[in-house]
Amino acid sequence: MNNQHNIPFIYYNDFAKVTAGNKMYHFGNMQAKVIKQLYVAASTDSPWVFGKQALYKAGSRSLCMRDLFRSQPKWRKLVESDKRGYYRLII
Repeated sequence: MNNQHNIPFIYYNDFAKVTAGNKMYHFGNMQAKVIKQLYVAASTDSPWVFGKQALYKAGSRSLCMRDLFRSQPKWRKLVESDKRGYYRLII
């Protein structure tokens, strides 16, 4: 994996539970599907994923990542935005 920040990343239950560094995250079904897409992209030369496409593929009705992850106040410590609609994992 192209781990630019060298943060250990472990996932359980199909990304419903994620440990990144010393932080643990618990995600709902749609959130986990998006995190999984970002994880898969992180192992490529193109780690950035278009947010609207990720939401669509996850089956979410949310129009932006912020809405999907509203129940996760610390999600921005795991997911980085390029401020132009693309997202990647901070790992």
